[in-house]
Amino acid sequence: MFTKKVVSILALCLALAALILSCDLLNIGNEDNELLADNVIKVENNITSATTWLEGKVYYVVDDITVTTGATLLIQPGTIVKFKAACSLTAEVGATINASGTADKLIYFTSILDTTAGGDSIKNDGNTAPVPGSWQYLYISEGSNSNKFIYCHIRYSGGYGWAALDLRGQAQIDHCVFSENLCGLEPWGGGNYATLHIKNATGVTVTNNMFYRNRWPLAMPSNLSIDASNSFSYDHDSKAGTPALTNTYQGICVNTTGMAGTTNWTETEVPYCLFDDLAIDTGMTFTIANGAVLKMTLSKIDKYNAGTFNYGVNTIFTSYKDDAHGGDTNADGNASSASVGDWDGIRLETGSWQPNGAQILYSANHP
Repeated sequence: MFTKKVVSILALCLALAALILSCDLLNIGNEDNELLADNVIKVENNITSATTWLEGKVYYVVDDITVTTGATLLIQPGTIVKFKAACSLTAEVGATINASGTADKLIYFTSILDTTAGGDSIKNDGNTAPVPGSWQYLYISEGSNSNKFIYCHIRYSGGYGWAALDLRGQAQIDHCVFSENLCGLEPWGGGNYATLHIKNATGVTVTNNMFYRNRWPLAMPSNLSIDASNSFSYDHDSKAGTPALTNTYQGICVNTTGMAGTTNWTETEVPYCLFDDLAIDTGMTFTIANGAVLKMTLSKIDKYNAGTFNYGVNTIFTSYKDDAHGGDTNADGNASSASVGDWDGIRLETGSWQPNGAQILYSANHP
């Protein structure tokens, strides 16, 4: 016969079981028992057909998600995409991501811990603040075409040294803000990447974007033309006495593995940093804007007979360690200083060097 005490204990156990069951029903399919906000849609499976992510919704990416060959992911203006730690979104060969926001309806790619975009998406996580590297990356594979990232904010990405946006296929990158991204430590190679890391110039445009509070903001191939519409600083408070927010390595990392056709570099806000030889060969025209700074280390510029090399008045060719021109690009304070021989110099196959006001500093050789 049950005593009153035993009956009370059984009743309590049944009540607890009912409570646990009700909590589980509120979190169906949520193995972490996360209590998600009403506007959150969990993304657990690859995207294999034409799919639209809707304005006003928060899409919570909880795994490494792939837009597969033949599929298109359309992300509407005003949509927010949040990532669980160490998760990513990839467009593979023949797939497309179209994230076209507007000035009034931005698209966010951010951490699930970011409550400033779309509110508190996990109600029972204690509102832990995001940090750079809270999630991994957006990856556009070679052979992925017609991608668009317009009026997007990409932040708190770059975990494990990855780029925030690793671009190997074709894409239009316009009016985007890249901020608070961790990414790689080294300027080029070695598995480390800049915030926006472009491997292939074909079909790529980079205009009107802003980079701040990243490590390396931008890495690009040497045959990518880039204009002066991008900004590498942010005046966050409009106060003259407060410095603008910049990046740790305040420069553009250039992969100098090859050039082709006509290339124009008209950006002058930050230096171009070259870590390998740059060749201007037959049929190539390479133009650098007036006032641009090129910083080099253990490298040279080779201009061959049938190539064309144009540069503006006051263009400066100097050492990567030269803090007097273009700032402390290698971010080491006074730990290093420029000296003669830091880079090899400019070599011409034929003809003579006509500096026209340009300067060559700290090179081992010069024309």
